[in-house]
Amino acid sequence: MNAGEVEVLPAWRIWGEEKGDGIVYTVYLKKIKYHTPVRSVQNMDPDHEYSPSRWSPRGTAEEIVAHHMKIVKEASEAAKKLNSCSLDVPYGKSDGERMDIYGLDLPKDAPVCVYIHGGYWQDLSKNISAYPVQPLYDAKCVTVILGYDLAPKVTVSQIIDQVKQGMVKVIEFATERGSRSVVVAGHSAGAHLASTLLSTEWISSIKESAKLLKALFLISGVFDLQPLIGTYVNAALSLDKIEAASVSPMLNLAENKGKIEVACQVVVGEYDPPSFKDQSEKFYKLLLEKGYAAELKIFNGYDHFNIVEDLRNFGYLLSQEIVKLAFS
Repeated sequence: MNAGEVEVLPAWRIWGEEKGDGIVYTVYLKKIKYHTPVRSVQNMDPDHEYSPSRWSPRGTAEEIVAHHMKIVKEASEAAKKLNSCSLDVPYGKSDGERMDIYGLDLPKDAPVCVYIHGGYWQDLSKNISAYPVQPLYDAKCVTVILGYDLAPKVTVSQIIDQVKQGMVKVIEFATERGSRSVVVAGHSAGAHLASTLLSTEWISSIKESAKLLKALFLISGVFDLQPLIGTYVNAALSLDKIEAASVSPMLNLAENKGKIEVACQVVVGEYDPPSFKDQSEKFYKLLLEKGYAAELKIFNGYDHFNIVEDLRNFGYLLSQEIVKLAFS
């Protein structure tokens, strides 16, 4: 392998439709092994390294962010209009400790799919993060969009505690309904927050209901927060070395001694920043070393933003994978 290259583990690749003689052939999926050349991150400007919008080939950083905001707002508003929902359900005392629940008219045993938004722990909200709802509803899955307070109002450590508290309420909700399973997906900072559920203490807190948790989808996540200390991201987070290490799942993942039977899907885009791809690969390997069931999937042609924008489409492979594990 040449310097500046990263070996990418086998990933799903979509080959597309083929048409001929009036026939549209089935989309083929193959698992392949290949190498993706990336720029070396040595001596790179840390702000550039951890600015996902700068790595997309679809346009300028400003265009990528503007398009993303347009997509997620429109899809979220449509979800509110088209689905039976209960908004701003409290799970704590603060303004941010709220969740939106969609699909309340579905059968009581319907799976519950939880989505945790990103935004570097300081931006975005549950209110514009309902874009995965419609495909999940069509597949007969209840969806919970979990909110939380943002930095600098609260610290990353406090956000982690909020998400764990919110997930206790989700598990209680699923248990009371008689749901068959709970699946959690988190994007970017949300992937970091979802990964903190792999905690012996948290799993113990939900007792026998832990068996409901079937899968975690960790999409384009950051699992070691130490590199963020010298970036623009840290202006709101105010992390020092000790705090950054303490809230990094990469440094604190416990051994899985048979207590947590959950499928961990680590997902990252081809055009995510190299640092994100590197962290995803390292966290995937750590999950395996610690005894968790894990897979790493690199989505070719996707960047940090459209990898979740397409969750609004039922035909999207990631949407289908979430549904598949929810019903497994």
